This record gives sequence, C-alpha cells and structure tokens, in this order.
Amino acid sequence: MARKISSFFILGILIGYSVVWSYPWPVSPFNTPHQINGTVGEWKSDGRFHQGVDIHADEGTNVYPVVSGTVTNIVKTGKKRRVEIKGITGRLFEYWHITPDSALKPNQFATESTTLLGKVAPKKDTGYPPHLHLEEDDGKYNPLRNGGLTPYIDNHLPEIKPNSIKFVREVTETPIGTSNLNGWVDILVDATDRRTAANGSAANLTNEVGVYGIEYEVIKDSVTVLGPIRSITFDSIPNPNDPYDNFGYVYKYYDQKYYTHWATNDAWNLDHPGSFWNTKQL
Repeated sequence: MARKISSFFILGILIGYSVVWSYPWPVSPFNTPHQINGTVGEWKSDGRFHQGVDIHADEGTNVYPVVSGTVTNIVKTGKKRRVEIKGITGRLFEYWHITPDSALKPNQFATESTTLLGKVAPKKDTGYPPHLHLEEDDGKYNPLRNGGLTPYIDNHLPEIKPNSIKFVREVTETPIGTSNLNGWVDILVDATDRRTAANGSAANLTNEVGVYGIEYEVIKDSVTVLGPIRSITFDSIPNPNDPYDNFGYVYKYYDQKYYTHWATNDAWNLDHPGSFWNTKQL
C-alpha cells in the first residue's frame, strides 16, 4: 500500500541547553562567542570528516589553552604546525594553523586562558586563510557540543535544499516516487547550515558548514505516525579518521554547499546498516 509523507524536519545546531561541563574559547575574549567557519563532520576532499571547528581569527591572534594540561607535541613549521596538550580532563586538545610561541616547551604545564601557545599563522605558512582549528581527541568530540566551547550562540536555522528529499529502495537505492512509497524505504536529504557570526547570526560568507544533527518525522493526516527520530548527531564521531566510504550511511555526496545525508540510517553503528523506514508499520 502506498504511503504519503506530509512532513519532514531537519535540525541544526542545538541552542538553549544546560551545560554540564564546558571550557572557554582559545582566543580573547575567552567568555564571548566567536565566529565559526567550519564544523565537525563536514566532508573533506581527502576522504574524511572535518575533525574540529574552525574559529575565525586574524593573523597574529594570540591562542591559549581551553583546558589546562601538559604540552605533548609542538610542530613549529610546515602546513601542519600546531600545539597539542593533554588536558587535565584526560582528553587531547590540538591547536592547528598557529605559529607556536618560542617559549613553549614539551612537557610544560599550560594553564587555561593564561599560557600563550602561539599566534594564528599567515596563509603563506599553512596554505589556509588565517584561522584557528581546534580539535578534541583527534576529532572524536565536537567542541560545539553540550559541554564544549561556552558560550556559543547560533540563531540561524539550517536549510534543506528545495525539492531535495528523496526516497529510495533499501539496499538497491532505486528511486521511489512519493505516490508509491511501500516496503523498506531510505530517506535522503540535502542540508546545510551557515557559518555562525559571533553574535549568533549568519556570517556574511559564501561557504556553508555541516548541520549538527538530523531528525525526521512521518505525519499522516496531521497525526505523527513515526518519530521524531534523531538519526545523526555530530556530538562525537567514533572513528573520525575512517574514510568516508566507511561512513556512506551518513553521507552520499557533497556539492560545495549541501551535504546529502542518509536520514534514516543508524549513523555510527556500522554493524547495523539496515536502518530504514518500514512503511508497513503504518
């Protein structure tokens, strides 16, 4: 029997949550939001997830630890220049695209918001426009999650590409028309979010960033019959270094603005790829 989807929702970065544990920003002012130019979970051309957040900062901006800890690695030259600190929380924090301060030494204890780690490096040294890339545990944790960078404000809603919701047959990916939805169905959707300015509005930049989470809901005759189901949340990525092919359950492709997501799949449980919408449940 054919089914009809009348509503489908996608959610972006959550705001208004209570913070259980949090840390300040790595650039001054430490207790004020800063512009975000890149988020955890974006597709990268070399086949991986973007493993941190890109914080807007001018060349020469001072960078400080977000959590006190021991300096474990300093890379002073090349495009991968960075400082790594094993925080007192037990997690590793990496500060990329900076020129390390000459006074900083391995095994030194660095104090939150006090010890100068270095300065944001120029493009000629990193190959990227000046910014600070912050990673937590090699990208396993999202610094913008509940319990990360605080405060953070995002007042701009994410966006679904017009007419991008697609229904395909489970496994075969054969397209299914909306008038003939039956059996096991996967739902794909193209979605994006805007770079976030310090005040929480959309930054005046052309490139977009990935969404924080995806949630879908099936409504029939104004009554919810399935969901809402949160299938993807980028709070953490179990194995951020795995190639994107291994995370095909999350993304299908990227067109420089929109990311195509498998909204129905169990994003991080690769032993259970058979997540789908069973229309026979209706």
